[in-house]
Amino acid sequence: MQMSFFSSDTCLYTICVFTDSTGEMISLIHGMCLYEVYAKLAIFLYSQVKSDCRLRGMTKEEFEREKIAKSVESRWSH
Repeated sequence: MQMSFFSSDTCLYTICVFTDSTGEMISLIHGMCLYEVYAKLAIFLYSQVKSDCRLRGMTKEEFEREKIAKSVESRWSH
């Protein structure tokens, strides 16, 4: 995350959210006070977790675990 403050006409706090692996920007969150910015950040991150959206690429171990889980599921579903 990268935080910045703009004091032009209105005081505006901003947080940029980046991925771990690629450094790609996911979201830009604005607010009038720090409380508002962090509340919006918490809501954004919660919605990402609930929607099962991957914010980073899978590691080699995670990929192997997912592959094993899918093979086990396919055996049990028959």
